[in-house]
Amino acid sequence: MFKKINIQYLFSYFGLIPYAVIFLDKYFFSIIKEEILINFATYYSLIIIVFIGSINWDLKTNPPTHIVVYGFLPSLFAVIIIVLNLYNINTLII
Repeated sequence: MFKKINIQYLFSYFGLIPYAVIFLDKYFFSIIKEEILINFATYYSLIIIVFIGSINWDLKTNPPTHIVVYGFLPSLFAVIIIVLNLYNINTLII
């Protein structure tokens, strides 16, 4: 009657809950300050981007160079965005 639920997909979709909370607060409740919402969305997105890049890190084998670079670029991108944010660069530019 019930199909087996893949726990990995279930947890993946739970990762969307913070974005739903941000959306609901921004457009309906306005409880949290907008600066905090923007910073949270930025940092949370960067965490997700870094995890997506780290999927390609296979430390047991010697992967090709392009796979290593492809796995490293999201981390580099995240560090650049964090540094720009810490220097208070306009969030619309980031």
